[in-house]
Amino acid sequence: LTLFILALSIYLYKIDVITPGIHLDEITIAKASEQVLSSDEYVPFVAVNYGHPTPLLYLTGLSIEWLGRTITAVRLPYVLFGALSVIVFYILLRLFFNKTVSFSSSLLLMFSYPLIIVSRMAFEITPSLFFQLTTLIALYLAWKKNDLRYYVGAGLSLGLGLYTYVGFRTF
Repeated sequence: LTLFILALSIYLYKIDVITPGIHLDEITIAKASEQVLSSDEYVPFVAVNYGHPTPLLYLTGLSIEWLGRTITAVRLPYVLFGALSVIVFYILLRLFFNKTVSFSSSLLLMFSYPLIIVSRMAFEITPSLFFQLTTLIALYLAWKKNDLRYYVGAGLSLGLGLYTYVGFRTF
């Protein structure tokens, strides 16, 4: 909980000022999110950006609908995934290391410049990282405990991850 609150605070701090302005990709995501949310039918991919997956667009659209047309609203789902990634990373490390090593390593991830930057922008990298980490946890637990629930969890996490960033498909 401490890691999550700290990560969320860091990633939300002056989000409408740092980084300055909104980027073209973020505008495209915001417009596609509003369009997808206002549509009468559900589609898994849209024609924007070569078949952009829609689950994250729906989350962004809801954020815009609830908070208004602001930079914060567009970026909020990705900030949440960034903060959740730090927590899931801690859980993954706890499978192998003690609390001190896991907590310290999670702090290093939280304060890493690349994660701070991508968490503060409407890019699918942080949801992709989140689902990569949850997939690794589920696969390890499935192998260790040989329980069907963990195999199902790995499959769900892998399936959801395919609807994030293109780089997840390599994973």
